[in-house]
Amino acid sequence: MRVKRIHKFFAYAIIILALFTVWYGIWDYRHNPKHLYDTPLEWIVTMPLILLVLFELIHRKSLMHEEAFFPRAKISDASTSFTITKNDYERRLANGEQLVILDDYILDISKFLNEHPGGKFSL
Repeated sequence: MRVKRIHKFFAYAIIILALFTVWYGIWDYRHNPKHLYDTPLEWIVTMPLILLVLFELIHRKSLMHEEAFFPRAKISDASTSFTITKNDYERRLANGEQLVILDDYILDISKFLNEHPGGKFSL
């Protein structure tokens, strides 16, 4: 998770640096007496940065409403088990449940089928 956060930080830093570099280049070009230009290109280049921040905020807000993979069990409830056998898994598939195995987890993807970017058939 730490590597993921560092990667994300540097990706955003590079995007912001690239947008700033382009913005400054356009600003410098416009303020050079040889190249007076009426169109505010530096503000047009600023729009991707504004959209990036807006979409990131929307994404973070949507993450706050996601449900956890596993329900929170009480510590005193020892009867709750998240392990199933291969036969149980196959029986649940035969009964029509939408399950997939990801790493060591069995996930119910029935609510995610229509939202998957690749479509429900890729799952």
